[in-house]
Amino acid sequence: MRFATAATALALVSTAFAADFVVNVGNNGSGNGLFFSPNSITANVSDTVTFVFNTNGTNHTVVQSLFAKPCEPAAGGFASGYIPGSVTDPKNFTLVVGDTKPIWFYCAQTTRTHCIAGMVGAINPPASPATNDLSAFVALATGASSIVQPTQLTFAPLATATAIVPSAASNTSATSTSAAKGTNAAAPGAKGVSGGVVAALAAAFGVALL
Repeated sequence: MRFATAATALALVSTAFAADFVVNVGNNGSGNGLFFSPNSITANVSDTVTFVFNTNGTNHTVVQSLFAKPCEPAAGGFASGYIPGSVTDPKNFTLVVGDTKPIWFYCAQTTRTHCIAGMVGAINPPASPATNDLSAFVALATGASSIVQPTQLTFAPLATATAIVPSAASNTSATSTSAAKGTNAAAPGAKGVSGGVVAALAAAFGVALL
């Protein structure tokens, strides 16, 4: 019982010190463009990374990929769906970091080929200079011949979404089959996916709904 109490206390302390990082999608504070700002985050387990879609007249996505295939979805990885940007009513997509291994992501928008234009980023990328650092990832993205979209991008996005990043999907050769906890809730007036569709997508992409 004492060990259980200590473990619970440790978990509460860990949660209390978790950091929340904000990534602006298509907006770097001084102008709009095809980028994530910042495009590199150094985070610990249990930290959150919130992507804020706060750029008017845009329609972006956040999709997890592998380093070697920057413009293709990682099996079992996360995907936000298309989310229209708005300065006055921005929608968020929040990730809870479940592993300190590199987590790569890109925008799957095919209009103006956002990923190929360099709209990619990483959580915990290797330090530069390295053959697999962020600059190398950007180079691979800009040299890609096409952009692949996950199936769920064809559905209307939820206003907010939270998912724990599957650790295996961040590896360059692994396929994730483990479930990740997540919650989805549509904001008032926002378009959402029906519960059955959400459940089906969650099962297909390794996210367990609460």
